[in-house]
Amino acid sequence: GHLIARANSVIQFSGGSVPANFEVRDAASGQMTGGAVTGDLVVTDAASLDLQGGAAAANLSVQGFASVAFSGGAVTGNLSLGDYSRVHYSGGSIGGSLDVDVFSALTLQGVDFAVDGVPVGYGPVAALSGTLSGTLISGEGFSNAFTRSTIGTIRLISADTDADGLPDSEDNCPDDPNADQADADGDGIGDVCDPAFDGDGVPDVGPFAPSGGPGSEAGNSTAMALGD
Repeated sequence: GHLIARANSVIQFSGGSVPANFEVRDAASGQMTGGAVTGDLVVTDAASLDLQGGAAAANLSVQGFASVAFSGGAVTGNLSLGDYSRVHYSGGSIGGSLDVDVFSALTLQGVDFAVDGVPVGYGPVAALSGTLSGTLISGEGFSNAFTRSTIGTIRLISADTDADGLPDSEDNCPDDPNADQADADGDGIGDVCDPAFDGDGVPDVGPFAPSGGPGSEAGNSTAMALGD
């Protein structure tokens, strides 16, 4: 029968098989790293699932404020999201379509994204339907038909090189961890990697430059003395 986790419980599924559905609901949390589900994977009612491996012979349904981190494994059927649900898709495979309904969000992390064969940049997908393709950060290619509600979101992001929780495509210092994204001078370069800053929050140029540095009063005086 069904394998069900509910009411704030925690379940780990790493092998064997479930002859029907695997359901995670009622604020429960689950992790799937192996095994096989003959029926659907269902995540609902504020539950969460970390999908790293295994296989589902049918669909993955995410509803009702639930969330899924999908980094491995295989879903033969469709992925459907609705009612404020969230899915982060960075690895694994989905054999069917991607269906994003009202107030839900699907994030895909990878490179070389295209809609109907036309390359698209990182950020929200404008189209409401078509075929979305690309390569996930796991290295797995994908190509799936998709539909999106006008109040549903499909977002494309890059890898997170510095592992600060922000994809490179949205990180003002992609090679240096800076989860706060501090940018005191507002130039689009984060303080931790901005050459105009030494970490004290004050620009290292003009009258604010460190003593003796280019543009500082001491530096200008030295230059004048040399010029004399």
